[in-house]
Amino acid sequence: VHPSAVAKLHLGDGTVVEDLREVRAVVHRLQRPGIAPALVWAVDWEEGDLALFDNHGVLHSVTGSFEPEEVRIFRQCNLAASRGPLGPLPEDVAAA
Repeated sequence: VHPSAVAKLHLGDGTVVEDLREVRAVVHRLQRPGIAPALVWAVDWEEGDLALFDNHGVLHSVTGSFEPEEVRIFRQCNLAASRGPLGPLPEDVAAA
């Protein structure tokens, strides 16, 4: 959930939270563990750098040393398949 786009929350118990201040506080509390400094990857980009990520699985924002005259280019690629993607093998994860 992108915090700037949240205006209302529908909770699992059926409660609907509409107070914007409360909505933002709940979203912040839920997202805070995922943006802990140990989990943040910041890059000082250089010309030619490329990043690929799952837009639904990663919170992303502008970080690093972009100058006002520099341009970021985004391209979206949608992959259609009858099955979900296969994740890394357990032995690959263990070796990382």
